[in-house]
Amino acid sequence: RMAQSSGERRLRAPFRLVAPVVLHLVDHVSKVSFVIATAVNSVVDHLVRTGNSIHARVSTNPYIRSVTQTAMRVETSVESTAKPYVDPVLGYVRPARPYLPAVLLAFIALLLPPAIFACSIFVLITMPFWLPLLFFTSIIWVPFVLFLVAAATVINFVILVRVLSRPWTQRKLNAVYDGVTGNWLFQTVVYDQ
Repeated sequence: RMAQSSGERRLRAPFRLVAPVVLHLVDHVSKVSFVIATAVNSVVDHLVRTGNSIHARVSTNPYIRSVTQTAMRVETSVESTAKPYVDPVLGYVRPARPYLPAVLLAFIALLLPPAIFACSIFVLITMPFWLPLLFFTSIIWVPFVLFLVAAATVINFVILVRVLSRPWTQRKLNAVYDGVTGNWLFQTVVYDQ
């Protein structure tokens, strides 16, 4: 791709030495990544189709539908019962609603340092109790933490593959690549003048 974007210009000596290896490596990586992306996308698409079919079967189940209707009736009756008590208060809440996020953020910012300090003091005071407990129960929670880390890694990898295999992401990456390789500094460093 470098040769295509720069015409017939010659690479500088260090880049000339590593260019065949890099191009060979890029070719293999692109083949492997295509296989991985195809496998991950097919598995995720199959899981999405399976989840949609399960959701369709569950939502058409008569028992589930009757339970949902009962819950909706209970919610409606609670709302109608509480309406006379809630409506007078709403007149005061609605004008203050636009200011609530800023007030909540300021409240959290003010109370976070003392809360963290209080939690730290609590942890320090109770350390003789929970430290041995942590040590003796580590046979349970350490594998669980390792499993959570592995699961998060796999989920992040799948999300990364899904995002990077979309056509619009590839177009953006190609545009960034073309912008970098078309830059005068890149051309000056990589190619002979």
